[in-house]
Amino acid sequence: MISDKLYFEELSLERILDIHDRENPLGTVVSVGGQQPQNIALALHNSGVHILGTNPTNIDVAEDRYKFSKLLDSIGVAQPEWKELSSMTTAKEFAGKVGYVKGELQ
Repeated sequence: MISDKLYFEELSLERILDIHDRENPLGTVVSVGGQQPQNIALALHNSGVHILGTNPTNIDVAEDRYKFSKLLDSIGVAQPEWKELSSMTTAKEFAGKVGYVKGELQ
């Protein structure tokens, strides 16, 4: 694959759509640029951008903890207990529940 142009723009959905509309490429690669391209892959796909490589719906499942956990459950893959935590109190409660206290397993 050869690139004729290189853009130094912010990696946001809006900027990528602007460039896509201007250039009308055959496809877009979302694997370069850290986490941000993975985070906007599905939105790009839903906006009509042809994503090259991994299907954006599969990227979304892999990047979303809830969806990924549900997928593992559906195919019988064991996984550690986990929970999204939003306070120190709930974090300490969960740590105690799973047996993790002060950096050590009980």
